[in-house]
Amino acid sequence: TEAALDVYDFEEAGLLYASAGSATLPKPASTISGDSTASCNLACGRALYVLSDGMGSGALAAKQSAAAVELMCRLYETGFSRDEALECVNRLLMLKRENEVYATLDALCIDLETGGAEFIKFGAPPSFVLREGRVHTIYAEALPAGILTEAVPAIHCASLKQNDSIVLLTDGTLEALKEETEQLIIECVGGANTCADAAAALLNAAAERGAKDDMSAVVVRLEQRTG
Repeated sequence: TEAALDVYDFEEAGLLYASAGSATLPKPASTISGDSTASCNLACGRALYVLSDGMGSGALAAKQSAAAVELMCRLYETGFSRDEALECVNRLLMLKRENEVYATLDALCIDLETGGAEFIKFGAPPSFVLREGRVHTIYAEALPAGILTEAVPAIHCASLKQNDSIVLLTDGTLEALKEETEQLIIECVGGANTCADAAAALLNAAAERGAKDDMSAVVVRLEQRTG
């Protein structure tokens, strides 16, 4: 079964440099977040950013999500193709599944030479691209990883460029931000000095609005490469 593929054309880009930051908060009354994040630099000027939300919360959810992001990065770094890597992640979670616990997988792979990007989603909520004060939403519909052997992710292709900021959120964050999501991305991401500051600001805004679940955010900012 082939993955669904959607194309979003945001114009072409030149040589880029990517900076990134993430933030995670456990749900109220919990000390362990079930979310995990990872990033790695790949061959041929590419970069990979991964966010996973283990179903439920606590140590078991954290174990599932950590396994997903670690394996995803390791396979990409080793040179596995996208489809091979995603099939391996799904099968690993099928084998490690305990008490019907699954994990979402939200990944962004960027070619920094061209600005070409793939948004890869196993059960993950929409992502957002902040460009020139306007927020573009990347929607996806796919089952979480680890439910079905034949499960495939939703894959969206986009062309990114200098000064774009990309935001990946878990369900818990998005549910807390609700209809204010786009405006808060403009304020928190557009007004932040660093990507880590932007991610933290989004989670603080979500917490102020009564978050009930684990929350995570990954923010990636693209700049023109110098030198």
